[in-house]
Amino acid sequence: MIKPIARNNKFFIKSVLIIAAISVLFLFGGINRTINSTIEQILSVARGELVPDTNIVIVDINKNDIDKITLPPINKNYFALLINSLQKTV
Repeated sequence: MIKPIARNNKFFIKSVLIIAAISVLFLFGGINRTINSTIEQILSVARGELVPDTNIVIVDINKNDIDKITLPPINKNYFALLINSLQKTV
C-alpha cells in the first residue's frame, strides 16, 4: 500500500520532508549557533594568535583630499586608472 502512494505522490512526500527539515532547523537553530561558537573558540585557543599580514595597505581618499589635490572635477576614468594601478602594485 505504501509503495503505490510513494510512487504517485513523490512530490508531496519530498515537500513534507523539506518542510519538516526546515522546521527542525528553525526550532534548533540556537543550539547550532552555540555549538559553532564553542567550537570556534576552542579552535582559536588551540591555534593561538594569528600574525597580521603586513602587506596590506589601506588608502582612504575622500572629497577633502581630492579638493586639495585638484581644482577641476576629476573624471571617473581617472579614478578607475588609479584603482587599476593600485591593484597592479599588489
